[in-house]
Amino acid sequence: MQKSAETLEQYAKDLAAELTPLLTTDLHIIAAQSGWPQTLVKVLKVDLSPTLQLEVTYPEENKSEVEDMEYGTPSQLPNAAIRPFILRAPKIIEKFLEERTLPEMFKELGVW
Repeated sequence: MQKSAETLEQYAKDLAAELTPLLTTDLHIIAAQSGWPQTLVKVLKVDLSPTLQLEVTYPEENKSEVEDMEYGTPSQLPNAAIRPFILRAPKIIEKFLEERTLPEMFKELGVW
């Protein structure tokens, strides 16, 4: 049975709903290990954009503090957390998709 584009889009949204908390936790771990204050660690989040892309978000009121931690200031060296997270995220996503989608694909193809 072939899935419609609408069904596939919903499937992608469902997978993202499972994946974003895992990615958010990983982002929090990286930020904490990078020395970010807990008040900033807690506001970082991985969300699904309307165009179905994963993105790091935080409240607008924390933008300056987050950017100062990530990129530094004239008087403070950067403590990057978001960029290292972005570099690590594809491996986490790949593993998640393998664990969730391969069994489903095998069933669909009648292999399993």
